[in-house]
Amino acid sequence: MNPEEEENETPSFKSTRGTSIICAPQTPCAWYIYNAYSKVISSNITNSYCVCGPGTTCEISENDETGNTYIYRCRETPES
Repeated sequence: MNPEEEENETPSFKSTRGTSIICAPQTPCAWYIYNAYSKVISSNITNSYCVCGPGTTCEISENDETGNTYIYRCRETPES
């Protein structure tokens, strides 16, 4: 496969160099689905396409009440 063809491919979890793809700031890194009445988590889904980069962690960023889902995104890890 020539380099021009590679640029048009759908990205995979691993880049051609074998490193993980870093999630963009707006891309969820996980979703936690909860029961609408009790707010108990019933399942969690981790993004298998990308990972949080160095210096960031996957943290809750919003509550999508219409989907009963907590949405997590990569956020900067506070320095200690």
